[in-house]
Amino acid sequence: MSEEVTKIVTIAITGSADFTAIEGETDTDGQLVLYPKGCDADFINFSILKIEDDIPVGTGRNEWEKLFDEFMDLTEFSLIKHPDNMWSLVDRQGGNLGGIEGDRFGGSMGLLDRMDIYIQDYLAKPLEECLTEAGHKVPEYRDWSELVAFAKSVSFPYAGDVAMLDMICNHPDEIDLNNCCFEKAEEHWADYDSKTWNN
Repeated sequence: MSEEVTKIVTIAITGSADFTAIEGETDTDGQLVLYPKGCDADFINFSILKIEDDIPVGTGRNEWEKLFDEFMDLTEFSLIKHPDNMWSLVDRQGGNLGGIEGDRFGGSMGLLDRMDIYIQDYLAKPLEECLTEAGHKVPEYRDWSELVAFAKSVSFPYAGDVAMLDMICNHPDEIDLNNCCFEKAEEHWADYDSKTWNN
């Protein structure tokens, strides 16, 4: 995909977010298939506001960055980039537990550290329950990396919870948030209120 010519398409749904459309790639109705810039996504219904032709766009994403995006979708958070290159989160459910939306992060490691309660509730606990239901006696573990190691040792399917938890425990320094799905703060706050926005 990095060598393909793409178009940058601004769509009405998000107001100002950049999406990529691979030239010539269409859905069954013959319309361009759009992807959030640098992200994998299904076909999106859209109305085109602006098209810039012949802009080469490389992906450069690794598997951990893709898993990070999946984790954001799972926990229903949106990643926001600020003009000073700091990052923050918006809780799409409107919970804002512990005032998490007011925190700022320099990168993925600090951001994931702050999300420990969500990691426990959405990944670690369900994984432990799945292992138990599959007949595996889960030993006591000091941290999530030991849970991941145990899941791998019993050949538990490396997918879903295991892969995301592995990303969080063992590869947070390999995630460049610039390669993940995000909104620019000035665009997000111009269009939405964090308490009511639900995408």
